[in-house]
Amino acid sequence: PDYRSELQYLFERIDTLLQSGVTPQEITVTALELEDQRDFLEIEARRRGVPVRIQSGRPLSSLPGASFFSRIRDVLSADFSILSLSSLCMDRSVPWRNAAGLSRLVQFGYRNHCYSDVEWNAALRLAGPSACETAQRYGGLHRVLSGVSRARTLSDLQAAIQRFASQELDHERWSQAAERVYERTIAT
Repeated sequence: PDYRSELQYLFERIDTLLQSGVTPQEITVTALELEDQRDFLEIEARRRGVPVRIQSGRPLSSLPGASFFSRIRDVLSADFSILSLSSLCMDRSVPWRNAAGLSRLVQFGYRNHCYSDVEWNAALRLAGPSACETAQRYGGLHRVLSGVSRARTLSDLQAAIQRFASQELDHERWSQAAERVYERTIAT
């Protein structure tokens, strides 16, 4: 589609949301190269009577509530290296369900030089029963994150992220701003 049809679709969708009772403050639109599109967005919003506040700044993916999506990608592309796993699991802006268990997992990974999935599995086998909790944490995290990498469609990806979130995140502890960013990121 060309830019005009995308713009038309965008404002039709916004109109539908507003008519269904969604407040303007609840609607977020993200755009690449916003400065190139700002004038068109403002003109079309004015023409349609849609309230708009255009902000530019940091990418959505750098905000709490969305930054961990790129960290998930890093874990998957680095084959579960301890460096990437530590970056994901030790992110304090994320309301982890079991932060203490993740901290022990990370400590185990550093102690045992777990720079790939193969090394994780070897270290966990060698540790035996004493690492039972760590093996369960790693196995659960590995399963749910691997589901993200196997997603082939947007709906598969959203479902995999929801499984990850329900297993690993405590949604009650999100800040309101981070939760809104998380929800918008999932929706896009």
